Amino acid sequence: MDTSHVARPYQYAGGDYVPYAHYGFADYPNGQLRSNTLDLGNFMIACLSGGTLGQNTILSQSAISEMWSPQFSTLDERQGLNWYQEELYHSNGTAWLWGHNGGESGASTDMYLDPVNNIGICILTNGEGDALYICDELYDYALSLNPTASIVPNCDEVVSFTENEQHEKTIRVFPNPTTHQLTFDLSSMNEKSDIAILSIEGKELFRKNGLTPDLHHIPLQLPFGFYYYAILNSDMTIKKLGKFVIAN
Repeated sequence: MDTSHVARPYQYAGGDYVPYAHYGFADYPNGQLRSNTLDLGNFMIACLSGGTLGQNTILSQSAISEMWSPQFSTLDERQGLNWYQEELYHSNGTAWLWGHNGGESGASTDMYLDPVNNIGICILTNGEGDALYICDELYDYALSLNPTASIVPNCDEVVSFTENEQHEKTIRVFPNPTTHQLTFDLSSMNEKSDIAILSIEGKELFRKNGLTPDLHHIPLQLPFGFYYYAILNSDMTIKKLGKFVIAN
């Protein structure tokens, strides 16, 4: 995955926002999942439409009804099948919506659906914290709308790249997954570069310094698993950061 297209997670520390490295872990169904506003918007529409969007059906109506039904009322009357009910506040009171939230280092997310009013709310933040108050404001705003047709937001805007980002896209790293080595094509670089290999926790394992703009084969003697590579220029600015897998 080209990480220049993925929101970078941040933590707030010392009065400033400090970036994390991109990371993942095998904790189904989160940990490795990446999505975007259009996909999640379509997913919410499908759930509110009985599991169908256009000609595509991903869930049955009975499955959605089961997800939005209390499973063990004597233990928790608000807990459905993975989904649960969250109380949101609006101008005229409160309402219970079905959804789920989540958070990891540098990320906080919420998604809630109101099947009575056909409202879906999704908040994706690349920072830690509680975004429920944002959900309250969005829900209050959604209740005030009176649409006469389906609202289809423009999620296809072309995002311009800076010169560095355009340059970064020409750097190739392969194969991925790999077994014993990574090849770095640095021929597009105009100066010497360093390559650092990091653990999934961000700990530097080893580094190759002063690599010329050329093709370089880096042998790997590491256990199976997920790792990061970082390509840095002479002033230690990261030109490209990516994840790779050492397979069995």
